[in-house]
Amino acid sequence: MSTEEAQRALSLMSFANVQDIPGYTRLLRENGCDVQVAEDTDRLSKFFDLLLDMVEMQFTYDVLTLIQFRSEALAVITENFRFLRDVSRAGKLVQARFVARRLAS
Repeated sequence: MSTEEAQRALSLMSFANVQDIPGYTRLLRENGCDVQVAEDTDRLSKFFDLLLDMVEMQFTYDVLTLIQFRSEALAVITENFRFLRDVSRAGKLVQARFVARRLAS
């Protein structure tokens, strides 16, 4: 992910930073865990597809109600979800699953 993409993605999410799968695996190992599974669930872009469909086709009125019928805000919201979907489709942003066991001290 480019620096610009990373900054935009982080600004849209409530995380201070993110790691890639090897980064999280390293952190788990450094903190006394035996990592048994570290994998991309391959679900994130599908989630954004579903979310966009729901906002654009099923719950448009509900979203507009929440944002006080500001259509420009709806456009920004959907554009941001499209951006997150696109970086996830490109494999630059993933939902990962980790299974680890803390080693006895």
